Amino acid sequence: MPPNSPPASKPAPLPPRVRNAIEAVQALLSRELSRSVDDALDAAHRDLFELSERSNAPLLQAHWLGNLQRLVNNRYRLFPRLLAELRAALESIREQPVAPERPATPQVVTRAEDMRLVEDTGPDEAAMLAELGRRQESRAGLPLLLLGQRFGVLAAAPAFTATALPVGAHGLASMFMRAVDELGLDEDARKVLLRAFDREAVSRYAPLAEAMNAVLDRAGVLPGLSFVPLRPRPANRPPGSRRVADGDRASAGTGGDAGATGSEPGGGVADETAGTTGGTPGIDAAPGTPRPAGLNEAQRLAQMRQWLAERRQLLKRLSGTGDAPRAPALGAMELDNVLAALQVGPGALRSTAELRQAVHEQARRLGSNSTLGEEDADSLALFARLYTGLQEHTDPRMHDVLAGLQLPLLRLAMRDLGFLVRASDPARRLLATVAEAGAGHHGADSLDPQLLQRLQEVVRSLSLQYPHDAEVFERANAALEEPLQASLRRAEIAERRHVEAARGRERLLSARRHAEAAIDWALAGHEPARFLRTLLEHAWTDALAMVALRHGTASATWHEHIATTAAIAEAIRGGTPAEPAHAERARQALGLVGYHPDPAAAIAGHLTGQADPDEDPASRTELVIGMKDRSRLGGGDALAPDPAERGAERAHAGERQWLARLQSVPAGQWIEFDSPNSPGGVVRLRLAWHGEDSERVLLLGVRGHPPSEPPVTTLRGLARLVAAGKARLLGETPDELLDQAWRGMIDQLVSPASADTAPAGNPGSM
Repeated sequence: MPPNSPPASKPAPLPPRVRNAIEAVQALLSRELSRSVDDALDAAHRDLFELSERSNAPLLQAHWLGNLQRLVNNRYRLFPRLLAELRAALESIREQPVAPERPATPQVVTRAEDMRLVEDTGPDEAAMLAELGRRQESRAGLPLLLLGQRFGVLAAAPAFTATALPVGAHGLASMFMRAVDELGLDEDARKVLLRAFDREAVSRYAPLAEAMNAVLDRAGVLPGLSFVPLRPRPANRPPGSRRVADGDRASAGTGGDAGATGSEPGGGVADETAGTTGGTPGIDAAPGTPRPAGLNEAQRLAQMRQWLAERRQLLKRLSGTGDAPRAPALGAMELDNVLAALQVGPGALRSTAELRQAVHEQARRLGSNSTLGEEDADSLALFARLYTGLQEHTDPRMHDVLAGLQLPLLRLAMRDLGFLVRASDPARRLLATVAEAGAGHHGADSLDPQLLQRLQEVVRSLSLQYPHDAEVFERANAALEEPLQASLRRAEIAERRHVEAARGRERLLSARRHAEAAIDWALAGHEPARFLRTLLEHAWTDALAMVALRHGTASATWHEHIATTAAIAEAIRGGTPAEPAHAERARQALGLVGYHPDPAAAIAGHLTGQADPDEDPASRTELVIGMKDRSRLGGGDALAPDPAERGAERAHAGERQWLARLQSVPAGQWIEFDSPNSPGGVVRLRLAWHGEDSERVLLLGVRGHPPSEPPVTTLRGLARLVAAGKARLLGETPDELLDQAWRGMIDQLVSPASADTAPAGNPGSM
């Protein structure tokens, strides 16, 4: 509760079972939100600092820096307030309205007194919360629907809507924004923090909702609850097609045509069609049909099983082997024993055919004449396809780690292949971590050697353990938490250093351009003698650039040196020596860039016309030679030719449009480049910074370092690659390698080109 809010009436005590279930959910959220809130605060810290850096007006810069200071000083108060808000919402679950009316949209009236320091044309905070909730409702429709049903039971009320659900995405974000009151931020900074919370926490809401459902399921709140669609059965079902039932979870979206099934009374319609897989409700579709929209991954898993079964039946009819006798199928326990015997052997990555062959040979060594059943063969084939996709897109140095995981995960998949589509499953999280650590699209230099060593140790230990105990994978994930965080911190430090160096080079380049422009303005088209031109282009340009760097081009010091530049130009054009004050100022400015007093005085004398006209010409030659031997201020930072610009013709309309778009793209976007020499044929780099003056881009890998040969160095070159289809923008959180491999396997099965796959029982198939 807010500190100054009026005391609320104490909620009625909850029944013990309800209180235990709510405390379990609260404990889960406390653990998960702790990290997410820290990430959001860190991201907001970076965003506010960036806004202050980009602000040209002093008032704007002070505005953002003030908010940043308040965030730093008060951030420790936010999470306890959030936990208090969460506790209060859960404990008063039976008092609050379940379906509050939608608030009316307030009428916006513009008044002079409402004009604020920062112009804001975006949505207000309430609209942002509403949009956030709608977005997650579409992404996590099924988990939210199940949570609404379960919280309705806890509250002894009708099912909660996604908006009214206290632990929904909208509810958690609203609690977070109430807790933000502790920071004392103004409205602009609150929006920055809300966007950071959306990116760092709410974007991962779907697995969190699944975890909350699992907690309530274990607590006995509608255990086994699932949803199936109420749709009419087709009058003429195609021959060989059937429905595949689900033993775990099924999704029908969040519409009103969904029925609930579970152990509690008042459920909806159950799908009683029995199946032999442990997947999800089947989709009546023939092999090769396009993947329907709106299906979750669990449903696609069931659909793939159905396609494989129908394809197997079709191939049997075509080959005339449909009635041929089959060897007895290995039972579940017998198959697990066979795989356990393979697990203790030497680890090696095996293809689908090699895995089947190894299973058959090991079964014979154990004295069994049985072979894989059709559905077990399908499970093995699907898992092996996915693993092959991972292998093809990972760094070869990670293949021994993948090999150590293959058989433990295969044993798990033969019992429950659905773990691959449950984002919160510890085994899937471990596989995703291993795959992403060695993803080939991160480049050849992306594999952290310290993390690789730890991965090898963890997988070596896990490969000898019983994989059906979830604690085994939980411990493995916990063992990797510290090295993963350490690797992330090293990457952040490296990225920060590279970005600061790039900004420094950009400031230096801008200062040099200001200096060159000032000299050209002062000369007004006059071409000085070669000796004087050399002094201007080398010594005086460096001196003016240093003044611009130290004091800025709006300072009085800069204007004084501009006056000296004008006096120098007048002395060069008219032969009239400049005043001694200008010569002294020029000498001091040259000393700022490292010239010793005597050469500095000599150069200043020649520039201001006060040098001895009868001076020995050899001294001039010696002065020029010494000056050219010196390293220029920023002289080694010339912009290298962009690989994407070589041989390029004039930019066409598409490139110009992309260039305009890229100029407004914020830092932090991942970009995928075609790279034939990388595993998978692509490489991902992060757009960490781009210069507004030079149009340079800083592309960094996952470890925070630039590649040895960047594919592009300027925004213009990047626009050319994107327009040509050789590069693609992926956003701030691109899909992980495991998700890519999963979708690639689905697309391969959906494609009609895969229809000639051999039957699942054939070792050479798939």
